[in-house]
Amino acid sequence: MNRSFAQSLRLPLALAAAATLAACGGAVDFDVTHAIDVNSAVAAWSGEAAVDLSTANPDAWKQRKHIDSIEVVSAEATITSVPAASPTGAANSATTGTGTASFRPDGGGADVLIGSLSGPIVQGRVIPLTPSPAVTTFITDAMNGSGKFTVVASGLADGAPVSFTVQVHLACKLNWKLF
Repeated sequence: MNRSFAQSLRLPLALAAAATLAACGGAVDFDVTHAIDVNSAVAAWSGEAAVDLSTANPDAWKQRKHIDSIEVVSAEATITSVPAASPTGAANSATTGTGTASFRPDGGGADVLIGSLSGPIVQGRVIPLTPSPAVTTFITDAMNGSGKFTVVASGLADGAPVSFTVQVHLACKLNWKLF
């Protein structure tokens, strides 16, 4: 009688174990944050910073083989410094500007727009960015690939030389499942 009882429990226990394993998963919050130094002798400006998700976000990187979805929760750019003079010593004469923040794939390719930058070039100014679904796809592809890409900021200021640092920040959530 014990043997048939044990046999009758095998299938329900196996199904319960399979359901538990299938539901295993979680979420990892991670940030993509990089400062870009802009120094230009002319009004047209640009700068870039290399990103490696494997070292910048090791907790998210560990789950990359189990990605269910990635969500960009928020995005912003902050002007973190505006020196009085450019690196050459000339007075920094840029007060306003327009431009963009983008991601560039490792090895080159078309940039993916994160958002627009426009307005006063003032230390501490936070510029909300509205990334498109293409940014989420880009981050997902990077997590499934080498994890390397470049953050690019470029634009045009109202004067030259131009010197400032802008920090681009994306708050992301990686949802993962084992199966």
